[in-house]
Amino acid sequence: MELPFLTFRHNPDARPSLEMSMAAYDDDSTHGRLQGTHDGQAILNDDGQQLTIAFRGTESVTDWIRNVMRYRTACPYLPGTKVHAGFLSQYAGLQTQVMEHMHTSRATRIIVTGHSLGGALATLCAAELATRFTDMSIACYVYGSPRVGDRRFVQAIENLSNLTILRIHVPRDLVTNLPYFGFVHTPNVTYVPFTSPGYGFYLRARHSLQHILDSI
Repeated sequence: MELPFLTFRHNPDARPSLEMSMAAYDDDSTHGRLQGTHDGQAILNDDGQQLTIAFRGTESVTDWIRNVMRYRTACPYLPGTKVHAGFLSQYAGLQTQVMEHMHTSRATRIIVTGHSLGGALATLCAAELATRFTDMSIACYVYGSPRVGDRRFVQAIENLSNLTILRIHVPRDLVTNLPYFGFVHTPNVTYVPFTSPGYGFYLRARHSLQHILDSI
């Protein structure tokens, strides 16, 4: 289902989730930082009522060529589904730290976000949180995210009543069409207008998180 961009712009989570996704790229960010065992990184912001987890991504086309050359593997917390093995490996390297914080946090609402590869990790994280913490509301906002799992994975996510995932991306962003075979996008999406000539028409420009932030 497509959500109009104007509706997304008025969502109170829009700018905060974007800014957290941007901050995940900043090595000097003052937010709590998680360092994974497989190069994955994330930052946390917990005010006692709302916990926001933002996963760091990549804007490198070379990295994306490597990222997509992986196979599917079983998703351990959604039986019968398969996900991208490389994405799951990176999330697994952060999983213990995320769960440790969840068990100590007093937050009653969770936002999970990320850009590019970080969007894929955010999707995996949000799905696991929704299965483990069924009494909590989980909102996931992913920017320029690739496809994460197979059709059964998407169907399982849609059956999680406490989880909402929204994909936000610029049309013709190549990364959002990866991986090609055997992977399916989650259904809810918002397309960001690409009208600023200052960003050009190359892959990197259309995959730019800054362009989305400037559009809000």
